[in-house]
Parts: sequence; C-alpha cells; structure tokens
Amino acid sequence: MRNQRIFKAGLLTLMIGLPVFIYSFLVVFGENKYELPVYNPKSVDCVSNQTNEKDTLHRIPPFELLDQDSNLFSDADLEDKIYVANFILTRCPNGICPAMSNELVRVQEDFKDRDDVQLISYSIDPEFDSPSVLKEFGEYYGANPNIWKFLTGSSQEIYQQSKCGYFVAVRMNEDGSFDFDHDKRLILVDKDQRIRGFYDGTNREEVDRLIVEIKILLQEYEQNS
Repeated sequence: MRNQRIFKAGLLTLMIGLPVFIYSFLVVFGENKYELPVYNPKSVDCVSNQTNEKDTLHRIPPFELLDQDSNLFSDADLEDKIYVANFILTRCPNGICPAMSNELVRVQEDFKDRDDVQLISYSIDPEFDSPSVLKEFGEYYGANPNIWKFLTGSSQEIYQQSKCGYFVAVRMNEDGSFDFDHDKRLILVDKDQRIRGFYDGTNREEVDRLIVEIKILLQEYEQNS
C-alpha cells in the first residue's frame, strides 16, 4: 500500500512537472514541438450546429453577457485571444471561489503585459450577482477590468454556456430553475475557441501547469504566424 502511494505521488509530480520541463527546454533550446491536446467533448443534451462546431471539433458557442462595468461583452471581444474561463458565485458557501480567484490573480500577474490573454469568470448566481456586485468582488481581488471580466446574464444564457460550451455540470429543474454543481476547474480556450486544457483552480501546482501551458500555446501561435 505504501509503495502504491509513493508511485501515485511520483506519477502526479511527473504529470504536473512535465509541461514545466518542456517549456523550459523550449525556451533554452528552440522550436516548440510539444502540442497541447484539443478537447472535443460531446453531450447528448446539446444540439450541435455550425456556430459551435467546425471540422468536427467543439468550439465555445457565441454569447453576449454583461461585464462588471455593465457593458455588453461577447465572443467577438475574444477574437485573437487566449483565455481562461471559470464559474463562480460571489456569495460562495465554501472556499472554492476565493481559492480560484486567488489563483487567477497569479495568472493575471503573469500575463499583465499581454493583450492577447484574457480571464473570464461567469457567475452561476446571476439573480444575485449584478454587475455592481461583480465589480466589487473583482476589486477585492485586484482584478484588472481590461484583463479579467466578470460576466452575468439570464440564468438560461449561463446554463447554455456552461453546459454546452464548457461542459460544466448543471441541471434544469422541472420549474425551469437551474442547479449548478460548483465546478472548481479552470478551462483554457485558444484563439480558435477550442478547449485546450482543464485545471483544478484550487491547486497551486495545477495553476502553475496552466501558466506554463498558456505560454506553450502562445508560442504555438507565434510559430504558426
């Protein structure tokens, strides 16, 4: 049993550390040959159409929501940007949202000088999380509104985007209300609206891996430009 625990711990360390090693190697020795996977999840509850699928690969569907400054924010504002998405609620009953937000502060700091990296936090409590509430929440964490957007809208819009865009666990009740299973994942999306990675947003080592893989993805686009 002890050997199994050691083996599992070693395997986890290898999985987390490999992207870091690869990126460091590429910076020192040259061209990027390491490619991040493209995730192509499917759901029988989501209707496929040309707006969110191209060449059989899943794309994040178009959307239009309000940001923390009460401005309309849509998928068009993410053109030519890599972004990290997550789902929050400001009156979080546990420590998940603060932990994720603190980790995203680190991501924001790492890419503060890039205009092609964005952070997006969708509210899963839109009836309470008005733009002004989200603005106060963002200010508490030092969110730069040019980099980090907090989005809200109708429950239906958030439901569709979470379930059919990012495949976050959510259920529609008989009365039309929604139950969200609070998901602690951070989701990496590339400039082509494809999902490239999932990360535990409460785990510092996982977020370290996210930061490295954003850099790998940026390098991938630079080499292909």
